[in-house]
Amino acid sequence: MNRKRTAVAFDSLKDAAYADPNNCGVSAAEAFGTGAANKTGKENYEGKNVEVQEERVVAVLNPNGRLGTVYKQVSKCLANQGGWRRKKTTTAKVHMVFGEAHGAGIPYKRFSQTYRYDYGIRPLVNYYRCAKSITDKVMMVQTIKAYAGEAKESCDFLPESFLFWPGKEDVSQYRQFERAFDSAGAGENVWVVKPSGTAHGDGIFMSKSKTEIIDHLRSQRDNTSPWVVQKYCESPMLLDGGRKFDMRIWVLVNENFDIFVYKHGSCRTSCEKFDTSDLKNKFVHLTNHSIQAKHPDYGKYEKDAEMFFDDFSTFLNSNTDFTLKEDIMPQIDACVKTTLLSAKSTMESIDGVDDYKSFMLFGFDMICDEDGKVWLLEVNGAPAVADSLLVPLSEDLIKTAIDPYYERAEADSSEGKARENGFYEIYKSTGKSTTCTSMPAPTTGMDTGMEGIEAFGGVEEGENEGKSNKK
Repeated sequence: MNRKRTAVAFDSLKDAAYADPNNCGVSAAEAFGTGAANKTGKENYEGKNVEVQEERVVAVLNPNGRLGTVYKQVSKCLANQGGWRRKKTTTAKVHMVFGEAHGAGIPYKRFSQTYRYDYGIRPLVNYYRCAKSITDKVMMVQTIKAYAGEAKESCDFLPESFLFWPGKEDVSQYRQFERAFDSAGAGENVWVVKPSGTAHGDGIFMSKSKTEIIDHLRSQRDNTSPWVVQKYCESPMLLDGGRKFDMRIWVLVNENFDIFVYKHGSCRTSCEKFDTSDLKNKFVHLTNHSIQAKHPDYGKYEKDAEMFFDDFSTFLNSNTDFTLKEDIMPQIDACVKTTLLSAKSTMESIDGVDDYKSFMLFGFDMICDEDGKVWLLEVNGAPAVADSLLVPLSEDLIKTAIDPYYERAEADSSEGKARENGFYEIYKSTGKSTTCTSMPAPTTGMDTGMEGIEAFGGVEEGENEGKSNKK
């Protein structure tokens, strides 16, 4: 037997196996998981774990300047970590994409069907494609109520809410709102009116006039953005000086749809004493940083009008009968879990069509009333993070959502492990939903579905018994 000829023949076969027949920048061995050349990431074509050796590419897209501080910091951490190369486009092969706010710029369609055949990987992207089902104010109410009705889950964290589509009287909830307004119990009957697609408090106002609210809604141009009208919290828990606050909770959903809450939440505080006699004063009623920063007393009480959960816990212990750990956080976790599960079937990618994986950071805004009840206000899809938390949160995001998908290089495997991960898991997904739900849309004759849900202050008998704010 001619061993030299046999060796030459073997080398020829090996070269053929490792060739790039389609000139796509990846060999057949890489694409189909053959031999040692398959080192393209954690997943190969068949979804099997493989070794990590090559430098990966993350496309950081920011043509409109809307990437946000979180993903700027995450991309910086990855660069410092090593093993990642940043680029500004998604051309050719990329392992991960950071799109702008709400996923702008992510080429979802390109990552469908053929991408894995060409490159042998499923890219990881930083937004769930249909997250608008809960980050849009109107869709959030629809999504949660539909899920609660079908799954028989409680959504008593959702304020009494009514939805309106300009020019569409048949699906708008005018009659339901009027009945609720007329039958409201004790209190000043204050409602907050919100446009669906805005941020930073734009377009929001409070009113105790049914006529003013209805006239405003009916004055909107036909087929413009919908509105939600919700019962306002007239008796919020107040900080020193009688000031209102809301809570910002950062929540991370990974590619498996496991849900994690960041334990270092914050309270965004008002600069003025709470008072419902003047509903036009946004400094009293809206605690967004973008509004409070314009107040002359901004930073007088808390730096940057923000109290973090360690100090909030101390405040609760000293001024109320509630504790953060035992009374507030369990409600927060339950609200986060139910809200995200309500959108799970809408947000998940479709097997056989979508060849990418998603993770996403959310900002849940909540308020606590004087009875210790937590209410959901809205969910942000591109949340800002306080400067003091930006670096640790970004590092913990990488450890929680990116490292398990793309394992770090061995030389870097111990980096950052000395500090405890701030994200803790509240839900472990056991698989995809059996059905794929479409994005919510107005339905003729849609019911509010709010029956049986108490408005603010309507704590059921026995709930939080013996717990009230200390005077």
